[in-house]
Amino acid sequence: MSHFLCKEKAEIGLNVRLLIIAFRIFALNFALPFGTCYAVTINFEKVAPAGSYTNGVPINAYSESGFTLTPTNNKSAIFDAGAATTMPGNNTSWFGFASSNTIILTDGANNFDLLSLLLGPSDLAGGKIDFTILGTFANGNSVTDDFKNLISATTAVLNWSNLTSVSFSANNDAGVDNLEVNTLPEPLSLGLMGLGLIGMAILRR
Repeated sequence: MSHFLCKEKAEIGLNVRLLIIAFRIFALNFALPFGTCYAVTINFEKVAPAGSYTNGVPINAYSESGFTLTPTNNKSAIFDAGAATTMPGNNTSWFGFASSNTIILTDGANNFDLLSLLLGPSDLAGGKIDFTILGTFANGNSVTDDFKNLISATTAVLNWSNLTSVSFSANNDAGVDNLEVNTLPEPLSLGLMGLGLIGMAILRR
């Protein structure tokens, strides 16, 4: 009888220790607000045929490294660096769109940071453009940055954090390239995974 009681107490003690470990895992994930992030550069390379372009339409949104750029209409394209249509001041492949279009950047179900990007007119614009970037944060707030009278590719340093989406628009034909972003996995899913594994270990005993 005493043997079974000792075994039962030992199992209870082990279960308590496992629960303590689970709590620590869960607490650690919330101590790190958005989990481990990793940096990505969206650069549109090797997408369009050499010297040409690939049209973009809403039902075939462009995806790279887990991020998606969705146009609101079919007036957008990815241009190869050698295409006839260029983004002055940029000598690599790029994503172009017309003034009637808005491009929306997302990272699936994850929040993300937008650190910087290259933006500017397409040579189809025939002159200066105004470019607007609108960011929406996870808390529902938003921020806008306007770039006026652009005549060539310009680096915009934003350092916006914890975004759910970003939209790009311009008053004439424009383009973007080299989007520097961080993806931010949700910590809750990581914590729940740890709890689930430890819970399964307790139930199997």
